[in-house]
Amino acid sequence: PTELTRLLTEQTAVRSPERLFGAPHLTAALIGTLSPTERARVAEIRTTVDPALQSDVEGLARAHLAGLGIEGVGNAAAVVLDNRTGEVLAYMGSVDFFDERAGGQNDGVRMHRQPGSALKPFTYARALASGRFTTASVLADIETQVLLAGGAFSPENYDRSYHGPVRLRTALACSYNVPVIRTTQALGVPTVLATLRQAGFASLTRSAEHYGVGLSLGNGEVQLIELARAYAGLARGGTLPPVRVERWRRLVSGDTLRPVTVPVVSNGLDPRAIWLILDILSDPDARAPAFGRGGPLEMPFPCAMKTGTSKDFRDNWAVGTTPRYTVAVWAGNFDNTPMRRTTGVTGAAPLAHAILMRLGGSGAFAKPPGVVEAAICPVSGALPGRDCPATRREFFLIGTAPTEPCAVHRLVHLDRRTGLLADRATPTSAVESRLFTVFPPLFGPWMRAHGIAEPPGVSALQLAARGDTTLTYTDRLSVGYPLNGTMFQLDPVLRREFQRLRPKAVVGPALVAVSWWVDGDRLPGDLRSADWPLEPGRHTLELRAVDAATGRRLRSRPVTVRVVEG
Repeated sequence: PTELTRLLTEQTAVRSPERLFGAPHLTAALIGTLSPTERARVAEIRTTVDPALQSDVEGLARAHLAGLGIEGVGNAAAVVLDNRTGEVLAYMGSVDFFDERAGGQNDGVRMHRQPGSALKPFTYARALASGRFTTASVLADIETQVLLAGGAFSPENYDRSYHGPVRLRTALACSYNVPVIRTTQALGVPTVLATLRQAGFASLTRSAEHYGVGLSLGNGEVQLIELARAYAGLARGGTLPPVRVERWRRLVSGDTLRPVTVPVVSNGLDPRAIWLILDILSDPDARAPAFGRGGPLEMPFPCAMKTGTSKDFRDNWAVGTTPRYTVAVWAGNFDNTPMRRTTGVTGAAPLAHAILMRLGGSGAFAKPPGVVEAAICPVSGALPGRDCPATRREFFLIGTAPTEPCAVHRLVHLDRRTGLLADRATPTSAVESRLFTVFPPLFGPWMRAHGIAEPPGVSALQLAARGDTTLTYTDRLSVGYPLNGTMFQLDPVLRREFQRLRPKAVVGPALVAVSWWVDGDRLPGDLRSADWPLEPGRHTLELRAVDAATGRRLRSRPVTVRVVEG
């Protein structure tokens, strides 16, 4: 009774438990695998975790997450693999194991979440290995309808724009969505699913019909440890390392037990195609159109980096691999709360970058036999032609380098008086040579939407032979600026050569050889660069063009403006 009275009256205070164990998620998981009998027999388990690296990863994660609080990023997970042995060197399931509010005891390394674009390299590796695609293949990043059982959808890129014809290298490095969807359609979803499973994603247990073409966009759920192992398989040139978390167990009896050796298995991908993928993911120039230069994806040593962002910004992923190490990071919220437009580049990649910098580089990826280098036109992906303004070097599987010259760049001789093709009646002084970039008809709507001029298909003599030398008014062509009746006043101080008007046009589809005309004379330059020096008086502006389908000459309704002295 005396003891009871003392305890009831004693003041108590609750305090957080001391952190008596490192890598708590891995430690808890290992203890959880022990049966009651094993717990009585096992005195010690020695893991593969590097304590110093584990501490650094946790510290880097806390610092990074502190800066992302306003973006709605509540947690992160990270894993570091030794590519040679498959040993787990760092295992962080959450930033704070004891943070109940953030769900700290959830294990982000082994949870199942959508990886977004992080799976794209495996689709492209299969495409390259098929021989039907090369790193220089021109893929269509245009509006595309994907038919589904319940209707259709149009995949979009992160920047909500389409980039037209893009080489495979650029499509992967910039992580454009539409090209990989079209590539998945060409390969077949069952082929892509089999590729991902063999590459190490055992969590993709549903059917190909369930995932559909969105599989390459990461609509299936995988584990962070699977992602790390799959990329380690790329760094190893095509073999998957067995993931090892234990070195040995010491029993109460004093005996030491070591894990059973797990055989190395192939990831099913061509080592040559794997090297091309690693080269693309290590190429800062290739990703610059989408991500710029100098960001968290760019390392000072060879490193293949890829990010992923799931739908509605619920998951951020980043994975980087060097010949020696693979680092995989997830950022998000365990309760599936979406983040505030935080992507893999801003959410997960900075932490992956910091961990990789802590590990350091380990040389370049060894290029396997059977990969050759050749010159290409960077626009068409074909052999450079005589009219190509630039060339670059590209890598290919042997036997797949282009053999045909570029047909996209075309030097066309025009009659500057009409804007049509020059012919035998065109005086030499009126011949203007212009370089056009002409893509296949598939890209026609994209070219017109982006104001890329197409060369005319007829000359004045050809029109005359058809009996069609008249100009017909059309509403498919109109002057957007200036408006009819606009008056311009010349500045008496500013020099006249600087007082110029740059008109704007509204051009309908299938119109070529579009040009500006003022008072019956054609302005020099093309549709976008033409400008007119203002002169006092009343002037008439109009547009002229040729219908590419019929060859008819068309004109806009004229606009009259007045220029007066200041």
